Amino acid sequence: MDEMKAIMIVIITTLTVILFLGREGKAFPIEDQVNDDRTTTTPTIFNADGVSHNWQQGVTTGIAGVLVSIDLFLEEGTTSLYINKGAPWETDKDEYNGIITGDAGWGWQTIDLTASNISLALNETFVIGIKGIGGGLRSEYNTNVPEYAGGSLYYNGNPWLVSNSDMLFRTFMEPNSVPEPTTVTLLGIGLVGLAAAIVRRRLKKTRF
Repeated sequence: MDEMKAIMIVIITTLTVILFLGREGKAFPIEDQVNDDRTTTTPTIFNADGVSHNWQQGVTTGIAGVLVSIDLFLEEGTTSLYINKGAPWETDKDEYNGIITGDAGWGWQTIDLTASNISLALNETFVIGIKGIGGGLRSEYNTNVPEYAGGSLYYNGNPWLVSNSDMLFRTFMEPNSVPEPTTVTLLGIGLVGLAAAIVRRRLKKTRF
C-alpha cells in the first residue's frame, strides 16, 4: 500500500508540473514605456474638445507581449481614445476604440485594454490617439524636458513642432512567457525518470 501511495504521489506531482509549465503562461503586467515627467513650471495643455482636434502619440515598445493598459493624464471631460498598431496616421482598423471620461480635476487615469488582446513585438510602433467628440476633455504634454525618444506627438496629421512635446502617458505590457515545447518535454522526461528511481528505491527497501 505504501508503494502504491508513493507511486501515485510521484505521478500526480509530475503531471501537475508538466501541465503547469505547458499551459499558456501569464506574466504579471510591467511598466514598459513612460513619459510622465510633470516637473515643468507651466505644463502645456492641449484640447480634445471637438471633432477638429485629433492627437496621436507614437510609442515604441521595449518588450514583446500584450498591451494590457495605459495611463493618461486627463482633465474632466469625454473624448474618443484609440490604439492603432503602426506609424501615426495609418488608415487601417484600430486595435482599440472607445470613449473615455476624465475625472473631476486633473489626474492619472488607467484605461484597461486586456479585452482587446493587442499583441506587440519588441520595438514595434503603435499610436495612442485622442480625438475630440465635443466633451471638453483636455490633457497635457510636457515641455522643457527631453522628448520621448520612442515616438513623436502629432496633431491632425502633422508632427507637433513645439519643442520637446509629447503626450503624458505610461504603458503596461504583459510579457510573453510561454515555455518552449522542447523545454517542457525535457523537464517532463527528467521528472518521470526521477519518479521511476524513487519507486524502484522504495520497492527495493520493501523486499529486503
